[in-house]
Amino acid sequence: TFRSDGPYSDSRRPDVVTFSTPEADAKRRDFTVNALFLDPLDETLRPGGRVIDFVGGEADLKRRVIRAVGDPEARLAEDHLRALRAVRFAARLGFKIDPTTQAAIAAHTRELRGVSRERIGEEMRKMLAHPSRARAVAMLEELGLDAPVLEEPARRTGLKLMHGLSAEGIGLAESLAAWALDRGLVITGPAAGAGSVAARLVARYRKALCLSNDERDRVIGVLETLAALEEHWDDAGVARQKRIVGGGSTFWSALALLGAREPVREAA
Repeated sequence: TFRSDGPYSDSRRPDVVTFSTPEADAKRRDFTVNALFLDPLDETLRPGGRVIDFVGGEADLKRRVIRAVGDPEARLAEDHLRALRAVRFAARLGFKIDPTTQAAIAAHTRELRGVSRERIGEEMRKMLAHPSRARAVAMLEELGLDAPVLEEPARRTGLKLMHGLSAEGIGLAESLAAWALDRGLVITGPAAGAGSVAARLVARYRKALCLSNDERDRVIGVLETLAALEEHWDDAGVARQKRIVGGGSTFWSALALLGAREPVREAA
């Protein structure tokens, strides 16, 4: 049913929804590429149906651009999570964000802190578990969105480790661990110290992204196993090496991070 939205006093849901026209419905949506309609019964112009476009979405698809419908400031004011959605769409599709839309996102990064941490966490799961993760994170840092997402100071990094993650099965834990290391996390020293450093960091990330207990424990396990591989593997006896390998999936995740980290060291 086509609808028109009233004001968004909570920056998420409209206070009032009324029945409306297709054009009004299209103009309330977030991005032009998400505001296209299909009439499947009208095949006069193309097989499969006629695309109805009130906002220039087809042209933006051809230009490979993510652009807000109408005034980007107004679209963001309705729901500031749209800033993260713009990044996710652009990264996954290999699109660019329209300069006006990008400027509005960069100018209102602080407002993202008003979005629930659960919703931010869900968007980040979708970004970090996808092969386009490095491009998405680079865009977050470029726009200054990393600060409200992680609730720490904004930082522009080279994301060398994140770009090196090419193994299959890379998910949230490996990506988040790689991002933390790219942002300067150091986990050297004795095992107990490495664990406390990882635990303190992940405790902050758990709050910022609403990580589950399993997600928290996995990120810590990946970081601690990586520290054990880098600092203790060569000097460890067979029994200790077996215990490290016995970490199961966290061992293979840490090994993937180590493989991405080694070329960086050699180049240095």
